Amino acid sequence: MAGFRDLPSRQKLVHLESLGGFNRPIVQFLTVCVMHRRPILADPEIADLLVEAWKKADRWLVGRYVIMPDHLHFICAPADLNPFPLAKWMAYWRNEVTRRWRRPSEKPIWQRDWFDRQLRTGESYDQKWAYFRENPVRAGLVRDASE
Repeated sequence: MAGFRDLPSRQKLVHLESLGGFNRPIVQFLTVCVMHRRPILADPEIADLLVEAWKKADRWLVGRYVIMPDHLHFICAPADLNPFPLAKWMAYWRNEVTRRWRRPSEKPIWQRDWFDRQLRTGESYDQKWAYFRENPVRAGLVRDASE
């Protein structure tokens, strides 16, 4: 039997289909990283660009988010009861941001893949929000999450 170290490394993150149900909304937590983790998102203009792209890509709605210099976390939900595929929505808004990026030398912007997790309970939502709200504090960028 092969040991853990003998298993091939995973080349791509698994993205499960979003599953809704009776009286159970679809809520996704996502982390998207910049290619080579370059700190190019630390700019109010970039925050505006992201928000504009999310508004234009209106098949999913973005709620709370935190933008770090080299990655971002956000929570989103489908805009209607028939969810548009998350991967296609991700491709759309990331392409929109890249197309409108004002510093061509920084392209490509995004890592190929991202991390996503469907939140199942209100407790899970609160835990994820607390985690990424405190992310700038852990990174030493601010003293308090309210900043």
